[in-house]
Amino acid sequence: MLKALLYLGVVLVLLCTPPINVHASEEACDVLFMSDVNDDSLKLLIADAKACAPNERIRVTVQSSGGLIDSAIFVHGYLTDSMGGKIDTHVAHSAESSAVLLFLMGERRSMSPNATLLFHENFMYNDERVSTSEAREMHEGLTNASLAFARIVSQRSNLTIVEVLTLMRDHKRLSAAEALDLGLATRVTEQSNTVP
Repeated sequence: MLKALLYLGVVLVLLCTPPINVHASEEACDVLFMSDVNDDSLKLLIADAKACAPNERIRVTVQSSGGLIDSAIFVHGYLTDSMGGKIDTHVAHSAESSAVLLFLMGERRSMSPNATLLFHENFMYNDERVSTSEAREMHEGLTNASLAFARIVSQRSNLTIVEVLTLMRDHKRLSAAEALDLGLATRVTEQSNTVP
């Protein structure tokens, strides 16, 4: 059966290191997410978050060009619900497309001064021929994913769903200062690439 692949952004591998690392510190359990957003990397993120001490804050540093929107929506909801508000997130360079949802998991969300968040419309890649009904179904899936993404962003910021959809339509890259003004970030650090 034909399976549509949904993407919110172009998937690029940013680093040749393992996707996730965990480092305990005095303040928090640090989890590094430096991979594309896919089912395997998100399973590791969940496992590493659960490996932190039960009462310890979890600090997730996100550096990703995005990937699978449906998986990011699921992991955002799962970790936000199961970790009881003890997640903090940081973007040192960029969180793009579906990776924005990983950044928004944080109760406290910080960005380095030069960091950015990229929003754009969902798109689909499929190199197979499809029927009209299959194409309609794929389009509905993309629309539903876009609305779910916009709803989450709206709930975690000062933006309305329509404003989020407009950012996506306009392929908007937000600076750390803009993200702070819009309530996406709760703090901009004083130095570049600083994890608070």
